[in-house]
Amino acid sequence: MLVLAALGALGLYFSGWSVPFPLPGGVLSPTPVIEGGVGPVATTLGAPLPTGITASPSSPVSVTPSRTSSPEGFTTPADQWANRLLDTALPVIEQPLPGQADGLLWWQGSDASHPLEFEEGSLTLGGGALNVGGLQTITLWVPDPADASQINRLATITLEDGALVLTALSLEPPYAESRWLLSIGQPEIALQALAGQARLRGVTLLVAYVQESSVQADMALVGVESLIATPTVPLPTPTGGPTSVS
Repeated sequence: MLVLAALGALGLYFSGWSVPFPLPGGVLSPTPVIEGGVGPVATTLGAPLPTGITASPSSPVSVTPSRTSSPEGFTTPADQWANRLLDTALPVIEQPLPGQADGLLWWQGSDASHPLEFEEGSLTLGGGALNVGGLQTITLWVPDPADASQINRLATITLEDGALVLTALSLEPPYAESRWLLSIGQPEIALQALAGQARLRGVTLLVAYVQESSVQADMALVGVESLIATPTVPLPTPTGGPTSVS
């Protein structure tokens, strides 16, 4: 019987038939697609950003939203994207930016930037509620440390056909672009992740924000505020009382 069964299987194989076997299954992880670029995407601006600067990634890979837990319990499907952004942006914005005239450009000046925070379920900018509902694209920028009049595109948050497409761009060669596609979510989730992951690193992001239209906005990451209190050194206490002279 065993011989006949073996001969039958060989016959099926050589006649062009194959026996289907199940392939190992698994859940797609949120590993981004990496694409090389030709250089940093930058703009020199003396006025608000021109319209039309949006990101529309072509054929992003669909992934199942995966939640990653932070040490303090902060969890969003966009945490991995937010950490990629912070890895790129913090080395730039933690240092003083040279030669920026106060109020010269829309992302500069003491009145231009405000803390971006996510606490108790609310996304706020400068203490007031930040409502990004209805936006289709938010482009994130970071100042060019070598040129005070220029900002480089850092990332995009885009709604496409009901899905949330997130990109993160490298500022150094080979200028790769990473993309995440979340099958559910709104732009607010990405900003919540950005503010929350920055807080886990001990900083609050200072951002300048302008809304170009009812569907498009721009946000520049321009600095940080430390959440770690600087210890104060107490003054030495004098030993002994005042000396009296008679």
